[in-house]
Amino acid sequence: MVVCPVCEHQQAAGDECQRCGRRLTGPGVVPLPVEPLLGLEATRLGDGGGVAVAPLPDLELTHHRPAAAEAAPALELEPTRAAPVRVSAEVVPDLEPTRAETIPGDGPTRRPATLVCRYCRTENPPGETSCARCGMRLPPWEAPAPVADAPAPARCPACGTLNAGEICTGCGGLVRRR
Repeated sequence: MVVCPVCEHQQAAGDECQRCGRRLTGPGVVPLPVEPLLGLEATRLGDGGGVAVAPLPDLELTHHRPAAAEAAPALELEPTRAAPVRVSAEVVPDLEPTRAETIPGDGPTRRPATLVCRYCRTENPPGETSCARCGMRLPPWEAPAPVADAPAPARCPACGTLNAGEICTGCGGLVRRR
């Protein structure tokens, strides 16, 4: 039995999968005998099935020798290179400037504390390279930049979970700050 590496379909013989069409290689792969159909033109693939192939008399040949003469430039076409042009532009007094001023306090967006798989939407802990549920590759994770106003995380006395807030995310208990 031959097993397809893509769809895992089992078949007795053949050089391509009967279900998905993948070409099979390796031990046990035996090409199935194919009889030529009568009345069809033979192709030049392989040995041609034992059929002699003759060129068609009315068919124009497609390959030819390169031309010996150089091509003359087309006179009606405009050249693509132009000399530099100097333009004097006047300042319009009522026109709004195009440069935007920065918004005060606006900075880069912080990265989330967990990675969310874009395929199955499962939250994964930081530093993981593949999703714990579906196995898809996760984007590289960088630790979020520390915020200047945020207090340092404190450990919960009951369960030991690090918490940034006053309520423990692990057990719901009160986290005391020092």
